[in-house]
Amino acid sequence: MEEVTTVPKKILVVDDDREIRAATLRLLTRTGCQVFEAENGVRGLEATLAIRPDLILSDVAMPELERRPGTKSSAECLRTRLVFA
Repeated sequence: MEEVTTVPKKILVVDDDREIRAATLRLLTRTGCQVFEAENGVRGLEATLAIRPDLILSDVAMPELERRPGTKSSAECLRTRLVFA
């Protein structure tokens, strides 16, 4: 029987609160996923374009992006699942 290998899912955590990011990263890392982090919306968008995550967990308030007219969200750029917390 042939062994099936799967590529770990990539999850991006975007939150300006360092403690929330750290706790979320610890939890998700235990699942075997590749977990990445960004400390604000601008960095989150940059990471999204570079990493191409399967899922983005994001703080709902992203003031850095709200100040930029015409900025598309990470999910709009890549058709990625986006969960606001």
